[in-house]
Amino acid sequence: MKPLLLQPLFVAGFFFRSSCAADDGGLRLRGGQDDTMARYGPRIIGGTAAPPGRYKHFVSLRHPFYGHFCGASLVAADTVLTAAHCVDGSYYVVVNSEELSLTPDSHKFDVRKEIIHPNYPIDEFDAAPAHDYVLIFLNETVTSRNLQVEYIKLNSNSDEPKQNDPVTVVGHGVNEYSSTELSETLMEVELFVLSNEQCKESKLESGGQVVLSYGDDITDEMICAQDVGEDSCQGDSGGPLFVKGNDPGGADDVQVGIVSWGYGCADPNFPGVYSRISEEYEWIARQICTPCLHSNPRSITVERVYQSGSTKLSPHCDRSTIHQSTKLVGGWI
Repeated sequence: MKPLLLQPLFVAGFFFRSSCAADDGGLRLRGGQDDTMARYGPRIIGGTAAPPGRYKHFVSLRHPFYGHFCGASLVAADTVLTAAHCVDGSYYVVVNSEELSLTPDSHKFDVRKEIIHPNYPIDEFDAAPAHDYVLIFLNETVTSRNLQVEYIKLNSNSDEPKQNDPVTVVGHGVNEYSSTELSETLMEVELFVLSNEQCKESKLESGGQVVLSYGDDITDEMICAQDVGEDSCQGDSGGPLFVKGNDPGGADDVQVGIVSWGYGCADPNFPGVYSRISEEYEWIARQICTPCLHSNPRSITVERVYQSGSTKLSPHCDRSTIHQSTKLVGGWI
């Protein structure tokens, strides 16, 4: 049974796609401007406040009027990785986003370009969001402001993480399913990886019949994780799912997924579903490392790129720091 997603609704001059929130647990894209700025559904559930300065690779996407709606991760000096379903409308990027209120350490960046995965189902509202990846290129590098940040590593190993391995997710999403307010403080929660076979078996039965199930909506480019009473939720979309390292700022954290979707939040029948990094590692690396064909990123208007094929590369600017700042597991690029 395919989940039903509601059609776009018009709010305050902007189009948003609302999530399906059936009483028995509808499919929820876990944030995004298509979720009315994530104000009407939940966030990190069962977690704790993140230690100050621990996740210097975390990024917040914010609408000019409604504020935070999605998380993201910093993967290069001018490049952010998040979920494709997050980007639809006007927004800016906040680096060093440990609090929703802007602090002296947090910095706003404008967006120069987005590159959405070519196979993301842009117009399909009745399906789980496959290939839910987008790279956002900033109009200047974070290094140009001498910020204290870290770049998260990206996992290239399709054999990792394994079933039952611990993983962490962070975000500003709601911390109670019934809540309508985002978390002022960045939250973290530890989850455990399920095999895709286990995840496909997730279902809800009523009267001896299956009324909801993941089934074949779980594909190779997805990874599932859960723990009792703990989950990511609305407002957490696009944020990183990662294996924690030992560095106090997150320099050796390894991102294995992107918060994407799920039936309900912290539902014992349904784990959270994440976009698997290793499945599209080469695509991500190719976009980040495309040579610069223009000299001034500020002279280029924001352009949303939907690629028509896997070999089509779009020019990116300001690649001068790529060798020093981008960490991709399996070697430096």
